[in-house]
Amino acid sequence: MKNNFLVNFILLHGYSLDNSSLMFGKMGYSLILFEYSHYFKDALAEKHAFELLQEVLASPMKSNTFNEGKMGIAWSLIHLIEKEYIEADYL
Repeated sequence: MKNNFLVNFILLHGYSLDNSSLMFGKMGYSLILFEYSHYFKDALAEKHAFELLQEVLASPMKSNTFNEGKMGIAWSLIHLIEKEYIEADYL
């Protein structure tokens, strides 16, 4: 039941965030949902994780830092690709 509380909190608050960063924004919420969805085999959580990820990638980032900027998002994408949570084509 505690797991459902965490997921419900993320789903209620994740979409209302205006920050896309790993540490304080949608990227962090998306990463948590991806990990949760694969651990508990929850397709709905994975769907929301992907939607948040799409919002992150569509938003402009001014900072280059790990916590609040592009480096954290890049690291998160590599992490998701390496764990095969998302697919990526390399040229």
